[in-house]
Amino acid sequence: MIYLSFDELVNTLEKNKDINDLSSQLQKVNSNVVHSIPNPTPSDVTTHSAMRVSGNAAVNLEGFHAPSPLAALMVNKAVKQVYKDDEITPLQMAKLLKQLDYSMDDITLAIHQNYPNQTVEDLVTLLLDPEMYPQTTKLQVTNALYSAGFDQNQIDPVVNEHFPSQSIEAKADFSNRTIQTTNLTITTGPGMVYNEYYKHSWKMLYPGRSFLEAKFNATNVNLNVDLILVNLTSSMGSQPGYSPVDIVINGKLFKDNYNPGSMNYKKDIFKIGSFLFDGENTLRIEFQSHPWAKTHYWIQSLEIKG
Repeated sequence: MIYLSFDELVNTLEKNKDINDLSSQLQKVNSNVVHSIPNPTPSDVTTHSAMRVSGNAAVNLEGFHAPSPLAALMVNKAVKQVYKDDEITPLQMAKLLKQLDYSMDDITLAIHQNYPNQTVEDLVTLLLDPEMYPQTTKLQVTNALYSAGFDQNQIDPVVNEHFPSQSIEAKADFSNRTIQTTNLTITTGPGMVYNEYYKHSWKMLYPGRSFLEAKFNATNVNLNVDLILVNLTSSMGSQPGYSPVDIVINGKLFKDNYNPGSMNYKKDIFKIGSFLFDGENTLRIEFQSHPWAKTHYWIQSLEIKG
């Protein structure tokens, strides 16, 4: 049988992304791994004697459903054995796996397992190569490295160097009849009105209907982003009121029935970085009716900072 060179194999797969093309080049040594183990694990594969291949022989990959982390490991190991004289680099292997439509997580795991000397710095540089994922995000790279088995202490210093965090400074001032904004936009719902009494603010009147929505952009988000609210719960005469609101960030509930609980303006600070992502973000404050609000929710300022 005539075997393709590694470069020829890559060129072939660029035209036809089919793992069977690779299987036809990497012939079966022992079908035991593929066919006698119903759901083989990476441990089954890497410890099985049939994986000790040599020369122009390698495992048959037809029994695996690609793409998957296991199949990515198999492809990587088999190709390295068949083309061992070509000294295939981690980047060449990663490009091959990418052409076979493996995910970034699967590729990172496969490269880490089969090139154990690759450091976190090496892997991040590989992932950001112009022919790999030059437009990927900090979060995607971090998740890929976690999937490969690295811990936070290994990942964070390297990833933070490649993706320096950019500060977020966005603010809305509700102390005037016209809401003053910086680096965000505000949309108000029904019953969200200007309140000229007591140091001026805006207030929500209709439980279950009133809301405000803020949209802002973020880049290379870090976890230390604060949401800062200056707000209050209006009173019932001399008695404390009750004005629960939900805080929803990018469609996910962040605070359920949050009640400032103070008849005076108070500053509340929340860490919201884990709810944000690169690009446009949406934050909503929704006046709640379950349980029914007894008094109005007042807001004087909203700031996102970090």
